[in-house]
Amino acid sequence: MIHYKIEDGQILEMDVRGSLKENLADVAMLANGIYSMLAKSRPDVAEVFRLALSAGMLPDSAIWKKQDYDGIAIVQEVK
Repeated sequence: MIHYKIEDGQILEMDVRGSLKENLADVAMLANGIYSMLAKSRPDVAEVFRLALSAGMLPDSAIWKKQDYDGIAIVQEVK
């Protein structure tokens, strides 16, 4: 389970619980949900989303650069 709050491009709150497998499934479901909603009304925008998300998964993408998020930490780990 992943709950989060983002405001003005900043993560304000994040609560991540569950196993690694569950967290990966949550991220995949979120991406699929956004893609599916876009594809209904704007297939062209959905394709841009898909390509941008794919590019974000590359090893040198900014998504893999560690950030210091004040006040956000993993407080519970479920194996």
